[in-house]
Amino acid sequence: MSDTHSNKTVQVSEKRRKLLKASAAAPLVATLTSGVAQANASAFQCINDAPTGTPFISGTTGDGAVRVSATKYEKGTSVFYFVDGVMYDASGAVSNLTVTDLLNEGFTPTGGQVLVIYEPGADGLSATQLGPWPQQQIGGINQPLYQSCLTSLIATNVGDIKGNIV
Repeated sequence: MSDTHSNKTVQVSEKRRKLLKASAAAPLVATLTSGVAQANASAFQCINDAPTGTPFISGTTGDGAVRVSATKYEKGTSVFYFVDGVMYDASGAVSNLTVTDLLNEGFTPTGGQVLVIYEPGADGLSATQLGPWPQQQIGGINQPLYQSCLTSLIATNVGDIKGNIV
């Protein structure tokens, strides 16, 4: 059995050697697969594999989702989020309360990050940045994206895009 295996190995090696010698003497024409098809598949997968994490996470260590800095203010069951210079309640409504107001009322601040929400394009290859949560709520077609997905998507800018966009 080992003699048969050894003979096949020698035959393959001889064929490979002959092929390499022949290829060194003749020009090589090779067809490579299109990167566009792979990029499109990657973009489609990213849009259909949205992060399902918590909209707010404390600290600076992310979870791979596109996020922006935010501060959460909490007292009992009342919660507010300060994002990009605007105060929001959890429903996304803009609040007239200031940071000073909340601190004076005994709210506890926690630094962290909130998700950035995108609207996927109808083509499945693009996404429009809508804004940070809670300003933009998750639901319907609005969803967060992973940082790594931004390089696969054609982004349409609404406000400032934060991340690497190709």
